[in-house]
Formats: sequence, structure tokens, C-alpha cells
Amino acid sequence: MRILHVTDTFLPTLGGVEILVHDLSTRQAAAGHEVSVLTRTRASTDAMVPGVRVVHGHGPDPALLAEIDVVHAHVSTMSVLAARTAEAAAKAGVPALVTVHSMWSGAGAFFRATALARDWDTLPIQWAAVSEAAAGPLGKALGPSQPILILPNAIETSAWTPQPRVEPREAVTLVSAMRLVRRKRPFALLGMLRLVRRLVPDEIPLRAVIVGDGTWRAAMQLRLDATGMRHWVELPGSLERPAIHDLYRSADIYLAPANLESFGIAVLEARTAGLAVVAKRSTGVADIITDGIEGHLVDSDRAMAEQIARLCRDDAARETILRHNRATLPGYDWSAVLPLIDKGYAAAAARSGGHRSSRTRTSVDVSLGGR
Repeated sequence: MRILHVTDTFLPTLGGVEILVHDLSTRQAAAGHEVSVLTRTRASTDAMVPGVRVVHGHGPDPALLAEIDVVHAHVSTMSVLAARTAEAAAKAGVPALVTVHSMWSGAGAFFRATALARDWDTLPIQWAAVSEAAAGPLGKALGPSQPILILPNAIETSAWTPQPRVEPREAVTLVSAMRLVRRKRPFALLGMLRLVRRLVPDEIPLRAVIVGDGTWRAAMQLRLDATGMRHWVELPGSLERPAIHDLYRSADIYLAPANLESFGIAVLEARTAGLAVVAKRSTGVADIITDGIEGHLVDSDRAMAEQIARLCRDDAARETILRHNRATLPGYDWSAVLPLIDKGYAAAAARSGGHRSSRTRTSVDVSLGGR
């Protein structure tokens, strides 16, 4: 199959969508598909993704659309190139699958107006979201005429299986990995950590490591200095995946403070590595974490800080979750998710009215359940 992924940003920019498209396209190419990525990011080169052609562009390319069997557009909050390429593909009779990787909550009226203006509710596009939480506001924007599939993100779970833990335990270690930008709420996380330290007795040593880089990192360093937290909260910057996996050997609890987390690849990696997870209940993390079993889901920043503090104080409760997570792998391996994506392509081909169906080489059943 000739697959065109479209993402407004791509490598070397690092984020959930960029990593997902890289990992997905690499695996599809390894499986024998002809895979291209259309992106606005100039720094993309063929060398970044072995076996995948990376094309730079700012709008739909009719010549490129004529070469492929299916368009897989990856849409975040603002993804002009991806959305318009999917529209052009649908109008040209090319199967188009659009996966929404963000939460459209809080701007429902804007997205509903955009959907009506761009005919998203009537074009033969197959829409999908990465979680139930992301599918809800997407469904409100599109209206009832558009079925929505759930196509979760995935990781290579074997690369994140738990490693031998660092012993003896010198401190209860809290970790988070995120871009240090407003949407991920890193300053809110600092506030929660400050409250956690007040709620946990001084005789229990704590260590917190916030991995990542972004526009707010320097200001966060200043906040740590101003609040006297630098001696136990670390900001090491960006780390490669192997280094993060190694960090998890000495970690206990993963913190996900975002209110608009559509799925959480970093959460999935930490959960697979055996960590307990504390996150917001209203996010896509709820698809990954069972409350009380693999971690805890909460409704507010205050509740999050209190739950983190309880896990820090209660060794038995914390160890129960850690033992479960270290013994049980989650079900979001690429081996399970790739067939779902193939079904998404087949559903897109069915919605396109059969145009080019002879060129779309897939044998999967297209009778999918939708929302």
C-alpha cells in the first residue's frame, strides 16, 4: 500500500505527534509499504526515517495525491496542512483517514464552526481519535453524521519493560516527561510538588525529576530557586529514550499534570516500565490507567498533590501498584495497534465510495463499530 502521512510538524521537533508518526511510518515501511510523510518542517530529511520519503510542503500536492492509496492526516489543535490535505484527498476520491491527537475541549464552538465551514461533516473522510476523551469533543464538532474510530497511540512495549530496580531506595522518586510549555502545565506541577513536600513528613526523603525542554525551562529554574526546591527537584532537560528508561529504574511514581492530555505516550512508557501513575481523570490517560490498580486518577490539582503524598507516605500501597505494573504489560503494543490502523484505512476506502479501491491493497474487514 502507498501511504501518505501528513503532519504539520515533524522531526527534529519532538512531541507526541512527531514521535508517533515517526514510529508508525518506520514500522509500515519495514512491513513493505511505500510510505511518505508530508510536513511543513524544513529540517526533515530522508535520513531521519529510514525507508520513508519525507516531503516538505505548505499545501496539498495534487501530484503527490495521485501517487498514493491512502492519506493518513495527523491533526492537533491547529494543523492546517494536515486538514487541508485530507480535504483535498477526499474531494479527489482518495481514501482519507484523519486522526485527532489533541483534546478539542474548551474551543468546541470554534471547531464546530470550522467543521461546518470546511464541510468536515459531509466529506467522505474517516475520522478517528486517539482516546475516548479526545473522541468526545471531536464528535460534538463533527455532528452525528460522522462515525469516529478510536485508534490509540502505541509503543514497542518490549523496549520499556521494567529493568532491575536501583536498591537501596534512597528516596521516593517522582518523575514526569513533557515539553515545558503552557499546555503541559509544568508550573502547575511545581505547585503540586511544593504541596506534596509539605504533606509528606520530612523524614521521608523525596526526589523529583522533570524531563524535557521548552520555552518555560529557564523560568522554572528561577521558580525552583525562589521556592527553595532546587535541592530536591531536578530539570535535566531533554533525554533520549534509553536514558529515560534508565531513570525509571530508580523512580516510583509518574506524574501527568496536563488537563488536555489526549492520550499520553510518555505515560504509557512509564506505566510499561512499571511506575505508578497519577493523572487527571478527564484525560485520555483514563484509557491507559485503571484507577486504584495501575495508579490513581484525580479531578483537581489539589487532589493530585494529596494522592501523590499518600503514595509517598504509604509504602505498602505504593509497592502494591508497582508490583502489579511490573508484572503486567499494557495492551498498547504496536503489534496490537497496527491492525487497528489498517482497519481505519479500510474504513476510509469504504467511505471514499470505492474510488481507487483496486489500488488499495488491504484485506481487512471494514465493518467497524463507530461512535
